[in-house]
Amino acid sequence: MNDMSRLWRVAVLCVGTASLAACASLPENGGRSGALQYATDRGLVVDSQADADTQHLVHGLLDKPISADDAIRIGLLANARVRSVYARLGIAGADVYDAGRLSNPSFSISAGFGNANADDKVTFGLAQNFLDLLLLPSRTRLAEGEFIRVQQEAAQDILNLAAEIETAYYRLVAAEQIRDMRQLAAKSTNISAELAGRFFVAGNMNRLDYALQKAAAADMAFSLRAAETAARVSRYELNRLMGQTAAPQWAVSARLPEPLDDDPDIEPLIAEALDTRLDLASARKAVEVLADSLKVTRQFRWLGSVAVGVDHERESGGKRITGPSLSLALPIFNQGQGAVHRAEAQVTQAEAAVHAMEATIANTVRSSHAELVEARQRALDYRDTVLPLRQEIVSETQKRVNFMIVGVFDLIDVKREEYNAYQGYFEAIGDYWVARATFARHIGLKLKSAEALSVIEETIPNQDQHHGHHGQPMPTDDAQPVADHTTQHDTDAHQGHGEQGGHDGHDGHGEHQ
Repeated sequence: MNDMSRLWRVAVLCVGTASLAACASLPENGGRSGALQYATDRGLVVDSQADADTQHLVHGLLDKPISADDAIRIGLLANARVRSVYARLGIAGADVYDAGRLSNPSFSISAGFGNANADDKVTFGLAQNFLDLLLLPSRTRLAEGEFIRVQQEAAQDILNLAAEIETAYYRLVAAEQIRDMRQLAAKSTNISAELAGRFFVAGNMNRLDYALQKAAAADMAFSLRAAETAARVSRYELNRLMGQTAAPQWAVSARLPEPLDDDPDIEPLIAEALDTRLDLASARKAVEVLADSLKVTRQFRWLGSVAVGVDHERESGGKRITGPSLSLALPIFNQGQGAVHRAEAQVTQAEAAVHAMEATIANTVRSSHAELVEARQRALDYRDTVLPLRQEIVSETQKRVNFMIVGVFDLIDVKREEYNAYQGYFEAIGDYWVARATFARHIGLKLKSAEALSVIEETIPNQDQHHGHHGQPMPTDDAQPVADHTTQHDTDAHQGHGEQGGHDGHDGHGEHQ
């Protein structure tokens, strides 16, 4: 009985030692807080509401016109990619927990049946892998380093999703502005075709010019349909990134403001990107973890499986024997050369990946900056050169129409070109904000969104709205007043000035084919 008590005391001692050594616990909140802190430090605003409040918060945001920041908040709450990122953090946290605990001891029992000259014998054994105890600090340290790396990687994934949502938002706003402009242009072109039909019936326009007006109206209808489809597709894409499955019924809150008056120096931004990019930090952490693993592998390369324990032997004659046991793998055929070589190659591979990523980031930031500068300059060229010229052309043409020097169709044509210029302007502004969001992602920071800046007045004019960017005259829907002005004159009055400058230089009377 004393031997059995001694055996259990030894077993309890082994288990107690293992319990004291294995003090690791699961990371708090599955590691989310650390990952979100990385993203917050880089400018991303993240909601901390519990999962139970998520649906209510999302519905509250969707019930009002959403901004780019609102869209990002919704996406980070509802997009399944975020849940996948959190699950990956949970797996890494479980690895930390397992790495900080010893493997379970093994219990063995064997029985021997003697002959007439020997007693029966029963042997009990309790053994613990001693190598686990030796490697416990190193294994825990490596798992914790890997967990930090996964947190950095997860935070970068969240930042990438936020940038995708922001980009999709800007594309949607630009697409809706272009759609609205196409609607005005289509209305103007339809009025032009209607007037052309009146003149053709009255014998004041030939069949060719009438066909040209109808073809222009048809082309504009095609452009409008394409713009409407582009706006719908952009809306569906943003709806997907926000994690919504229902048909999008929400509205965006603002038009895009003008480009910012900034042209930052590129080299400091490259240095900042190499310092702040979390995917690069994650890759560098991988090198650090693998280098630490290589040192551990070299340190224990000669030590194979080692198990220590206690054996208790009991014979049928009443004899009992208790004593320690040791199981040791002899490094005769394998001294760990392969493990060391593998660890060295993994470090080299990880270092090469870091160097390749650094080169990719530096050149991507340069190219993204060039695209941003070009988009900004293109928008400014439209605002400062193209639009004022188109507005001046419309104004001067209107004066000539008033003095019956040119025909009303000349005014409608130049008005159509003004609409096209504004479409180019809206496209350039959209490209600028998309390029800015892309540039921010390549740097590794969440820059201030367009809605947080000074938002311009409504860009697409109403009937009584004539100014937008910096007081620039905006295109108005004055094709209808032109039509009304024309209908105030009879066809003879139109004939009277046609010879001085009819549409496309043709004779004002035309020939009714």
